[in-house]
Amino acid sequence: MGNLMTSMYTGVSGLRVNQHSLNVTAHNIANVDTKGFTRQQVLTKDFTYNTIGQSYNSAMQVGLGTDMSIIRQVRDVFMDKAYRLEVGRQGFYEAQHDSVKEIENLFGELEGVAFKNNLSELWSSLANLAKQPDSIVKRGILVSMAQEFINRASVISKQMEEYQKNLNSQIQEKVNRINKIGEEIRDLNKAIRQYESSGQQANDLRDSRNLLLDELGGLVNCTYREDGTGVVTINVEGVQFLVDDQLTYMATERMVTDGEQEKADRINQLAEALQKKYTDTAGDTTAKLAAVRASDEWKELRRYGNLSAKADAQDKLYVERNDIPLIADDKVVEVLPKQSDLLKVIWKGNGLGDVFRLTGDYSSRNNTDIGSLKGLIVARGAFDAKYTDIPVEADYKDEKGQWLPPKGEEDFRAAIAEYNKTVNSSTLMMTQAQFDQLVHEVVTRINDILCPNTEATKDTIKKLVETKTNGNKTVDPATATIELADGTIYSLADLEAEDMLMLDEIKSSTGMDDGKTIGEAIFNRKSTERYIEAELKDKDGKPILDEKNNPIKVYIYNKEYESNNYSLFTIDEIEINPEILQDSSKIPLSYNIYSGFYGGYDTERANELLGIWDDKGLKLDPNSLTTYNFADYYAAMTAGIAYRGELYYEISENQKDMVSTLDNKRQEVAGVSSDDELTNLIKYQHAYNASSRYINVINEMLAHVIERLG
Repeated sequence: MGNLMTSMYTGVSGLRVNQHSLNVTAHNIANVDTKGFTRQQVLTKDFTYNTIGQSYNSAMQVGLGTDMSIIRQVRDVFMDKAYRLEVGRQGFYEAQHDSVKEIENLFGELEGVAFKNNLSELWSSLANLAKQPDSIVKRGILVSMAQEFINRASVISKQMEEYQKNLNSQIQEKVNRINKIGEEIRDLNKAIRQYESSGQQANDLRDSRNLLLDELGGLVNCTYREDGTGVVTINVEGVQFLVDDQLTYMATERMVTDGEQEKADRINQLAEALQKKYTDTAGDTTAKLAAVRASDEWKELRRYGNLSAKADAQDKLYVERNDIPLIADDKVVEVLPKQSDLLKVIWKGNGLGDVFRLTGDYSSRNNTDIGSLKGLIVARGAFDAKYTDIPVEADYKDEKGQWLPPKGEEDFRAAIAEYNKTVNSSTLMMTQAQFDQLVHEVVTRINDILCPNTEATKDTIKKLVETKTNGNKTVDPATATIELADGTIYSLADLEAEDMLMLDEIKSSTGMDDGKTIGEAIFNRKSTERYIEAELKDKDGKPILDEKNNPIKVYIYNKEYESNNYSLFTIDEIEINPEILQDSSKIPLSYNIYSGFYGGYDTERANELLGIWDDKGLKLDPNSLTTYNFADYYAAMTAGIAYRGELYYEISENQKDMVSTLDNKRQEVAGVSSDDELTNLIKYQHAYNASSRYINVINEMLAHVIERLG
């Protein structure tokens, strides 16, 4: 009787286990199209055994049937890790490719409205003017084409800046999403631990967590591990992102480049030195101000902007830089580094700073090309790049082509490394810098032909005085000075050390207007005049006069300084000279009074303007050995962009195929096959029926024993 009841329990265990298996199979089939669902499987085990006796040749045990061990998810953890790594790499290169497509659209290369048309139209207007330099119509057309050239360049530049800001928005959205994923995984960790600690299986919660891990892998480079309680710990970019219940959030803040920080620090140092100079100088306020304006600190500070200095009502020094107080009431008004509009991603609250270490070297070998967030940051770049961000070898060499002491070559190599790290690694920044360099070269080459400069030295100024006075006057370089309009004073004897330029009035042409205007270039900087007027003074501080008793003026060229954006001929700072725009007859293409051909038109200078279009003196960047003229430079620049686009497209497509292959392999294990599940359904149904029939047999046996033998 007892053995029959044991057999009954054995059959019941088969019913119970196969019923669970049928339920799980039905659950799998119901979720065959559910995203992220992982196939579940019932694992069975032997139930306990009863020992019914002892024997030397038998265990004398009777099994009590079967039992359900666990309802497990069928996943390949190695495939999961490989998939999440490669989907992150796919996101990185898709971000790069998207940026290239946007850049190509901005230049119109894919729509037939190419910027090269503006370049060729500017050349055509110069060619027509060279044939008829006296034609006011041809001059007007040149001004119109020059304005169209600058307007189009400005539109492209602003659109690239807007695209950078648009990428900013995408970066912020991804950071918010990463934080949200972290919160959701943290909550799922708690729920999974709670359920599984009581012996249940939280498979559907695990599916949700795996989906989030897949998404996180596409956004950033992450690693993870699961402990014995079912809790997942996550590291992002080598930093603990989620540990137990502690989540380290990401945040964004506006960037401050190293260059801007160094610039602000140097301005503050120079301002402190000026205040000390004013305080320490003996004499009245006039003497104190003169000492300030003649100091080396003042001259260096001029490179950072337009300066003005005066004594206030209490005879205290008051200095403005670009119309903003720098020194007031005996105190330096601290200059803070300029913050970029671009965002960087930082860790919030743990003091670890930036999330990403942007080295410029992004490769699959080192797994430094993972995550769409990093891809967006690299594609966007760290700042708005300009032509000054491209190292030029000539800047590190002297006139004889020798490296400048003490370590010119080393400095140049370091500049190239920095360029490759910050600018060249971002297609957008690379394009900004190269495009700005093209426009800068076109503008400055035209300007420098129309308004030629020469070195401001004691010899050139002495020659200018003698020429303007027909040799009747000269200057004593040991005692003479020049005083700029902002009050800065230079000794002629020390001019060579200042590395200054001035308008070459002897060689420059004039306009064909009644005033025979000189020094009016076609292109201007919006906030900086081309020249600052200076007076030539003798040892007593009195102006040196020409033959008509007029003070002799020297026009000092306002040089371009990387530290002062307003001084640069960069796209956003260029405009057409208002004087030329109003009266194109002031374009200097007529011989001056010193030429011997006064009154004639300077066709040689006009032809010189055409010559710069054929001059192959431009390199795309310091990594290039090829030199180009303007048209070829633009063609090479756009070809380089297209090459990068094709490269990123090929890589992203290869990654897409790899991700698809890995996902298919994952689905072979974790995915639900309706055919397989229907097969399992039939198998478990037959097993259930067999158990049921077995119970019926035992039931009949029991009935026979009870009813017939009882």
